[in-house]
Amino acid sequence: MSEDKHCMHESSMKDSICDSIAVTWNCCGVPQQTLSEFVQRLCIEIDWSFVAIQEFSTPDDTSVKVIDYHKLWSWAGVGRSNAILIKSSLVSEVCFDVGCEWGGAVIINLAGKPWIFATAHVPHDHDTFDELMQALSSLTNMFEKCKRQAQAMKLGKPRLLIGADMNERLNEQHIYSERRSAIVAWLAEHDLEIVTNPQNESTHTPWNALPSAYPNSRQIDYFLISCETETWFGAEVAYELKHIVTSDHVPLRMRVCHGSAALQGVRRWNAWRMHKRWSPSVEEQDLYLERLRCACSGGQVACFEEMSNAIVSSARHVKPKSSAFRDSPVLKSMCARRNAMTNRLEKDNLSREIIRHRKDERKAWTHELVIAAASGPDWSKHHILQQIDRKKQVRQMPRALSTPLDPALREKDHEKWPGMFADLYDDIFQWCHGELHDERVNLKKLRHALDCALSNERLDGRRLQLITQPVLFEAQSRLKRGKAVGNDGVVAEALLYLGSEPTMLLLELFNLRAFGKLAAPDSWKHTLTALIPKVTSACSVDQFRPIAVVAMLQKLFMRCLLALVEKYIMPKGDIQHGNRRHYQTTEVIQFMRPVTEKCLEWGRPCVIVSLDVKKAFDRLKPSAIAKLLEKRGVPLHLRHAIMQELLDDRSLDLRVFDFTCRKVRMMRGVRQGSPESALFFSAVINDALTELSLIWKRENVGMAFGKVGGDEQLSEDWFLEHDDVLGARVLYEDIHVPCVAFADDMYLIARSHAEAERMLRDVSEMLIELGLELQVSKTKWIKNKHVSATVICHGTLEIPVVDSLVVLGSALRGDTQETTTVEHRIEQAWKCFHKWSRLLLCKEAPFASRVSLWQRTVQVSLLWGLQTIRQHKTIDRRLRTTQLLMFRIMRGMGRNMSNENETWLAWQKRTFRELARWVDGSGTGVVPVLNKSKLSWVHHLARFGCGVREIHVVKRLLLWRPLSWWRKQQQAIADGRSAWRHPARFKTLRYEEQFPSNWLDTVQF
Repeated sequence: MSEDKHCMHESSMKDSICDSIAVTWNCCGVPQQTLSEFVQRLCIEIDWSFVAIQEFSTPDDTSVKVIDYHKLWSWAGVGRSNAILIKSSLVSEVCFDVGCEWGGAVIINLAGKPWIFATAHVPHDHDTFDELMQALSSLTNMFEKCKRQAQAMKLGKPRLLIGADMNERLNEQHIYSERRSAIVAWLAEHDLEIVTNPQNESTHTPWNALPSAYPNSRQIDYFLISCETETWFGAEVAYELKHIVTSDHVPLRMRVCHGSAALQGVRRWNAWRMHKRWSPSVEEQDLYLERLRCACSGGQVACFEEMSNAIVSSARHVKPKSSAFRDSPVLKSMCARRNAMTNRLEKDNLSREIIRHRKDERKAWTHELVIAAASGPDWSKHHILQQIDRKKQVRQMPRALSTPLDPALREKDHEKWPGMFADLYDDIFQWCHGELHDERVNLKKLRHALDCALSNERLDGRRLQLITQPVLFEAQSRLKRGKAVGNDGVVAEALLYLGSEPTMLLLELFNLRAFGKLAAPDSWKHTLTALIPKVTSACSVDQFRPIAVVAMLQKLFMRCLLALVEKYIMPKGDIQHGNRRHYQTTEVIQFMRPVTEKCLEWGRPCVIVSLDVKKAFDRLKPSAIAKLLEKRGVPLHLRHAIMQELLDDRSLDLRVFDFTCRKVRMMRGVRQGSPESALFFSAVINDALTELSLIWKRENVGMAFGKVGGDEQLSEDWFLEHDDVLGARVLYEDIHVPCVAFADDMYLIARSHAEAERMLRDVSEMLIELGLELQVSKTKWIKNKHVSATVICHGTLEIPVVDSLVVLGSALRGDTQETTTVEHRIEQAWKCFHKWSRLLLCKEAPFASRVSLWQRTVQVSLLWGLQTIRQHKTIDRRLRTTQLLMFRIMRGMGRNMSNENETWLAWQKRTFRELARWVDGSGTGVVPVLNKSKLSWVHHLARFGCGVREIHVVKRLLLWRPLSWWRKQQQAIADGRSAWRHPARFKTLRYEEQFPSNWLDTVQF
């Protein structure tokens, strides 16, 4: 073995052992001096504070024992051919140890509970049958002693772990039947089970770290056998550390979690999962790049599984920066004294004291986190608090569960939950198999056409590359950091430090996958979905929110395809506002208000219907996306790359609490959590609504604002006067606005309830063609005073009118009353205030810091969408009062108990005046912030259609009979030049009245 490779294997093994709780190895035939020297050298290099072995094994019982519990690692239960090394920080007492030539066992109080660690080397292929029986006899005596001791301690029986490779060898034909029968009989006689590890992985690793004088046939076995009082947990694989010592064997590792074995994932290719807050230092980053370069060199990586495995293995040395609660030294010493006690009564009393002390320490630790989160701008402390709250929320399972499939069902048997959730999602994703077959036939035709095109490209001698290096770099920059880890165990931060050679290799793999020359790994086909309860006591399926986690390499691949395809399918026009660059949510809110204002001012009927699509992303047909790609002229190879990802065998891995549901096949819909899903859905909806809008315009259906009216010459003069800010070649006549959408939130605007019913029917038929379904129970509508109907019919269902409609978080009324809008935002602000109350009410944190936190959280919720409403003194006073009420709670300003004559009214006046002076002096008032945001927003609207910016329908609506235009008409009426009259008897408030009359001319470009 070369020196570099030897060092790399030894370093990897050191990392493996250092991350383990306990390791055992078989070293049959290795001289004791060699083993002792190697272990000592290994411990020194990784700072184990190892105490030299004073004695080694003898043919009879073991004489080597744990020397120092306070050291990091210690020896226990060593036989001539076996050794057990245990982390001393967890060891409180060695109760029993025994060993022989062929195995060893030890009973240890580990993490406060008894555990049995055992290992055995069964000589299945020795020369003579007598040697086999002699070895079995020695192991029998050893396990009999261990069983008697375990029985005396009232423990469960010990189990023997033999790797899957050993289990296979017992069934091989070349082993004599008498030997196989003898081993099986010995196991059955002494109640020792063969516990095989998952996935039939090998547990043996050649000892390549030994000097080259010894052959590689020597083996190290990573075993852990656990046993708790009255309960057997079995041998569970926590992490499968692939590529630790060699590339073709997988050793095993376990960890202890509250005295029991905790399973942390058993996928073959997920040897180790990176932390979602993986943040390497400069030195760690350099080492990661060097390891990744070595792993990717020499043709060792040929698929995505090997690539993700190389990234994960190369990043193992970067430990997560955890800020979790840890016991104090005082508490640790109390635990050590408790574990050393023999008197049961004293031990129980000290245990109760430890519980109380730990509770107080955790409370103080949480309080310090609250102070740190409330005092500074660092959000990491708040994330820790959120994780604590989430654990408290999901700790208690609901007592009952009902599903929409059977609303009358109240199921208390928690074991039936996985089946109920799986049935629900089967109903969501089920689709006609014939249609799915047709889609895959179309994909085969597309692939055949692509192969023909590729052959022509090769004949021309050109190299065809779909994804280029700039596209990959752009996709890397768009990856979101700090997200949960998917099936491949890779985080986004690790993909930013790939280096040149791994980047080119990943680029080659992406192009092979795009052209269908490389199969997708299993981690891409299975989407992890955790069902998180929305409320503390969730009792129905609707109260669970699915959180999907997609493999990071797949996210990067789809980001590359998205960067190539978005220029073709990006929604255009004024209908779809979701998932578009330079488009904001507030623009949809602003669009609705001029519609209601203009209709009410000029006496026009107006009906606005809010639609909700049921499970929109999960039910969309793949054929709808295929038709969109073909219609927009997307190149053949790019269409093939996208459709093969959508039509590949996909499944959903559902997990609710500690239960794992059966896999659910995804036969339709876009992948939740994938970056391309939102754009594909928005583009399909925009394309369908655009076609409907053209039909409605031809048939004169939907809201439309016709000619400006009034004196034509005055109107032309007004348009010429503002031509520089209105936008060139923009028609302000005949504005047709039948619908608007933001992702799956759609709004229909009609001139009567009959038109609204017809448009609702057309949209429902359009959604059915796309595989979607309209959720009528969540459909709502409002009207103004010029509409007399109170019910809209959809099929056999009647939808009653409502007073207000919530449009993307902002309340809207048909009579343009804006008090409801403000009260709705105040209600949401109080909810946000109570959500952050733990930080906002922390008296130890400075009040100014808490006010800054209030501005970043509660104030944003309070002022959401209010820049689109008209200014009024009543609204300003209401907002200021709400702010002062919250500040009074934050400062804890109660009634003056020393002044018995202070009345409730006097207390209100005193506290409000004190807070008002502080707010005015510090400049933290909410009303000036609102006025500033309104001014900024109106400048944003004025810039539409100017320079390189396209005109927006919001600006067109604002400039349809605006205030400055109406003043010209009024002057003409007063001079007798025009007989045109306004239909309204009283003055109507307009949105632009709160701004200067020349607000269009003051725009700074």
